[in-house]
Parts: sequence; structure tokens; C-alpha cells
Amino acid sequence: MAIAKISYSNLVDRAGTMIGSSGVSGTMPPQNLSDPRPLKRWRTTNMTAWGQCDFGSDESIDVVCLVFARDVAFPSGSITHTFDASGGTAGAGAVHSSGSVSLGLSEGYGYHVYLPPSTITARYWRWTYAASAVSAIDAGRAWAGALWQPTRNVDLGHTDRWLDASRSVRAVRSGASFVEELPRFREMSFSFGAISEADRSIHMEIQRIAGTSKQVLFLLDPDTPATQTILGRIEQTSGLRSRAFQLHESSYLIREF
Repeated sequence: MAIAKISYSNLVDRAGTMIGSSGVSGTMPPQNLSDPRPLKRWRTTNMTAWGQCDFGSDESIDVVCLVFARDVAFPSGSITHTFDASGGTAGAGAVHSSGSVSLGLSEGYGYHVYLPPSTITARYWRWTYAASAVSAIDAGRAWAGALWQPTRNVDLGHTDRWLDASRSVRAVRSGASFVEELPRFREMSFSFGAISEADRSIHMEIQRIAGTSKQVLFLLDPDTPATQTILGRIEQTSGLRSRAFQLHESSYLIREF
């Protein structure tokens, strides 16, 4: 398993970021991609449509992610990510182009993650679909930002599970059970047992910037991002505990938003 990574500040949400597209279907504009709720979506019926974020200035980018709404069929096919700097032409890919990469969406998950081979400095991020198998593409959330990779990986014993919000009631007289089926969502818990002194400040920045109110993007295993990624809030985190000289530990609980 590759070393886990966390992105804790989303350039898409930053004041001044402009979101656009080549087209929109109905009342579902691309600006919905800045809404934390993936069900609040940008819909397009054009299988070769593009979406774009203009961050207003050149920014460091280690990861981009599109989270697709789970209540409809996922598209198949590919996608191309292009990055351009201030003064360049959006969509040209002068800074970096991913080339055609698979959407790679896994049934029930909906995460498409692209990790450039190295940090990109760009103002414009454009993604262009070459999709199939659906009548409309519903992208529910966009993310772009820097990544923190700790010097040492998460400890063994981490968990990844689906939580079921469904409720059941048992009738007193008949004993029959009635289930109200509600949505399912994911939760990951993990610990960093050996945070170095160099990583200490980043850990504190995650708590300061994201806290328990803003989203973070956590890649438990960047080698298999389609199923080992979660976009959510930090529900719980422990304090930074010193366990040895210049060595610290902390734990996290992240729940899908």
C-alpha cells in the first residue's frame, strides 16, 4: 500500500475561483461543483463536454478529484486534465496534460482522482470528457489542492467501513420488523503513530484550517484511489501527543460529507 495522503484546503472553494463549462443541462450549473454536497451536481448531456476552474492566480496542485453523484449511473470512458499558468490559454495544457486517462469509477463509490507525477503550478484546471454508457454526466464535487504525505504511513489497524443510516422498528403485537431504508456513507479511522518533527506543523495546520467543519480529501491508498479515497469532515481527532523526542502521534475519524 502506498503512503496515505491528505489534502486539507480546496482551491475550488477559495474566494475568487471561477467555475465554468462548455455547457449545462437544465438548472444544474458547474458552480454546483463548489457545493460540499455531491448530490448538488453539474449535469451535462454532452459526452465530450469540459469543465474548468480558474483559481485567479498560479497555485500549487498535487491532486484533482471529481466526485460523481451516486444516485445515477456512472459514466464509462476517459477524461483529460489540462493545466495552464497565468498568461497562458486555458485548456492548452502548456503546464501539464494528463493525456487521456480512464474515468475509472468504481460501482457505488464515484471517485475519480488524478495525481500528477509532480507538483503543478497552474492557474487553470480544465477536464474534458470522452464519456459513454450514460445519457447525462453528473459530477457532484470538484477538488484541487496540495497534498500532505507523512514521512511514515498510517498505523496498522485503520478501518474503512460503510455506515447505514437506515432505521428499523419492530411491531409490539406481531413482532414484525419494518425497515426504513436510508442512505449509506463511508467512514475511515486511522492513526499516525510516528509523526516526525518536520510533519508536526502540517498536522497542526490540518486542524487549524479544516477543523471539524470543512472537508478534507483523504487517500488511504493512492495506488487504488477509486475505492480507497474519502471526501468528508474530520469528525474526531486527538491532540498531538509526544511519544518520544521529536516523535508524535495522533488519530483521525473522517466521515463522508
